Amino acid sequence: MRRLVKNLNHYFSEKYVSNFRFRPYIQTILIHKIYKNRDELIPENGAFLEGVDISQLEAFVSYFVKRGVEFINETDILEDKLDPNKQYIYLTFDDGYYNNFRCLDILEKYKVKATFMISTNHVKEQKAFWWDILFREIKLNKGHKTDAEINNTIHSKNLMLYRMKWQDQEDFIKDNFGLRSLDPSSDVDRPMTESELRQFASHPFVTLGNHTDNHLNVTLYDADELISSIKSAENFLNSVTSQQICSVSYPHGLYNDACVNIISKLGYRIGVTVNSGRNNVSELSDTHALMRLNRVVLSGFSDIEQQCRNIHIGFSLYSHLNSLKW
Repeated sequence: MRRLVKNLNHYFSEKYVSNFRFRPYIQTILIHKIYKNRDELIPENGAFLEGVDISQLEAFVSYFVKRGVEFINETDILEDKLDPNKQYIYLTFDDGYYNNFRCLDILEKYKVKATFMISTNHVKEQKAFWWDILFREIKLNKGHKTDAEINNTIHSKNLMLYRMKWQDQEDFIKDNFGLRSLDPSSDVDRPMTESELRQFASHPFVTLGNHTDNHLNVTLYDADELISSIKSAENFLNSVTSQQICSVSYPHGLYNDACVNIISKLGYRIGVTVNSGRNNVSELSDTHALMRLNRVVLSGFSDIEQQCRNIHIGFSLYSHLNSLKW
């Protein structure tokens, strides 16, 4: 009975919103890894968060396609192709994991676009990402510590490493876990190779974006260092695709006005954050807003359909009626 009431609430809430509370939006979505299935959630494959499996990704895409929500890319945004009275999904993937190949069949099946933000030196050097190494090494060598103690250790080390420059992060990993720890352990945690990225970029529904050369916390670098990183990544991406690279994803979602201004002067016109919330087509004429687009993480650890409803509807008719004073 409870499930029936819940489903009826979802159905009538959506009908009510469509007819009386319709709100146009652009919702930017962030995903990192694509798992084949939940069996791949093992420490050897690195950190679990901010990834979804193939079936979850298809459920997400299918939900919005069925409702006429269009999936867009940078060209649609910058060439003023969007209707301010419609709803859009701007689907983005960060880092450049090889496992992102798994989404191509879904993009083709539903004819939807996606943008992939690439940390280029990880591709060139085939080195694992530090957060995957940290998770893997601590989880696999936990000794007699409890799961709570292990998770607290990972959390505190993550916070520490976020505040380091990339070379210091890499030195920390090598000093604590050895040089070989930089080697990916599987196809799940490794970045694409250069040849794979070239093949990937040729797909008609794929757009590439800049994620710096070494996944920098851009707020820690002076202007010359930041320019060097952005240009290095851009030059590499230009070598594997004929696309114009015009978007940037700020690693870890960390940025400030000074960094945004520097990157804007390099010709970048779209920047994506991890600030939660929707965007509106009307904001796209504002260069300040366009370089600070809000973005929501799609989680494989929460109900996908409920996340879709929160994005698309964000309203409960039952709660609304229950709050009224009769």
